[in-house]
Amino acid sequence: MRRVAVVSIALWAGSWPAVAFTQEIAEGERIVTIHPANLRSGNDTTGTVPAGNVLEVKHVNGDWYWVAWTLHKTVKGWITRSDVIPFAQAEDYFEAELKRDPKAEAYETRGTLRIEKGDLDLAIEDFNEAIRLNPKLAVAYDNRGLAWGRKKEYDKAIADYNEAIRIDPKLVNAWNNRAWEEATAQEDRTRNGKKAVADANKALELAGADDAAIVATLAAAYAEAGDFTNAVKWQSRAVELTSSAAQKTDWESRLETYRNRQAYRDN
Repeated sequence: MRRVAVVSIALWAGSWPAVAFTQEIAEGERIVTIHPANLRSGNDTTGTVPAGNVLEVKHVNGDWYWVAWTLHKTVKGWITRSDVIPFAQAEDYFEAELKRDPKAEAYETRGTLRIEKGDLDLAIEDFNEAIRLNPKLAVAYDNRGLAWGRKKEYDKAIADYNEAIRIDPKLVNAWNNRAWEEATAQEDRTRNGKKAVADANKALELAGADDAAIVATLAAAYAEAGDFTNAVKWQSRAVELTSSAAQKTDWESRLETYRNRQAYRDN
């Protein structure tokens, strides 16, 4: 399962602009962090979410929103209204920030938001600019690869994942995203079950924890390699690990696909 990677942005390291929005946020709506923001539970900080991450609101308590954030493990907690902006307003917000201080990381963040909106060509333009400004920004190559993959331009996607891994061999998302293409691409010549298994195992090793998305990628890789025993084993584990009801339903359907000894294709 491919995943967008988001980096924390030095752009907001100084004084952050005040954000005012009148829109009421309801349960189930999406919000975006405008700077690195702490999640809290009681008196404890459960994690810090980098700028530009999209979160779904599970519960609302005044100006506080209960969210879950997953990178390679899931953390849950309350985030305050002053740390976020409604998803619908996020692109305009980051557009203003880019005019104020056009850094590579800011283009990268706006690109990830555009992927979320399905604006793949605009996202690629942002990643192109991020790479022009900072050719060593591995995450920009990784997320541009994600956009290319969703456009079914697999050669370009694999090339970008290769470059991301060359720059930063510990970039977990690039290993996972490359494995996903190798396991599930609609184009026959892109798929390679053996390589997909190796890449997904590397991603899981680097993540250092049970990561539901990577486990699901590993299951897809084993299915493409024709090892349906391991595909069922790892997909069952992915279903256990996910905290999303919608994802659980989708992944249970995929589990049945593997039990029927069929590989999965990313549509």
